[in-house]
Amino acid sequence: MGTVKRGIEASTTVRIPIERARQVLTDDPGCVVADAASPDDRRERRFSSALGIDLGAGGAVRQAVTVSLGALSSLDGAASLPLRWQASGRDRVFPVFEGELEARAAGLGATMLVVRGTYTVPLGAVGRFGDGVIGRRLAQQSLVSFVEDAAGRLDREVHRRMAAVSWHPAPYAVDLRETGSENYLG
Repeated sequence: MGTVKRGIEASTTVRIPIERARQVLTDDPGCVVADAASPDDRRERRFSSALGIDLGAGGAVRQAVTVSLGALSSLDGAASLPLRWQASGRDRVFPVFEGELEARAAGLGATMLVVRGTYTVPLGAVGRFGDGVIGRRLAQQSLVSFVEDAAGRLDREVHRRMAAVSWHPAPYAVDLRETGSENYLG
């Protein structure tokens, strides 16, 4: 039996307009997948991040991962960003994920953030057994953690940008014109 790949998908809704989400993904997609990035990270489109897994009974594990991003594409108002992650260090022991992050409109002023793809089960027969016992649940929790973190980062970046003058919409549309008269005060 060869390599086993499992399909997986997770989504959440972020209360930000799709136009703003798409702009962030166009300008700086790395800020959505990682808390910090160097200019080299941005140029290479490779980012260090971490996935959290809740073990129950108050225990949790965070695994460092390297996230690689492809080129953003837009279709019918949605934005799709190919991505891949694998564990940093012990990469032969942990699954590799390949898929996409998609942002699409989800009603008035909201964006649906979806991550879908496949993870490759590592370690051959031993990995297939482990995937059946607990691995699948860990992969699901990892994806949920990634989507929650990405949604939070996207939300914070949109709000940070909206606080800047260039992104802050005017409360009222005002049309200002000069008139031909130079002196109104007689």
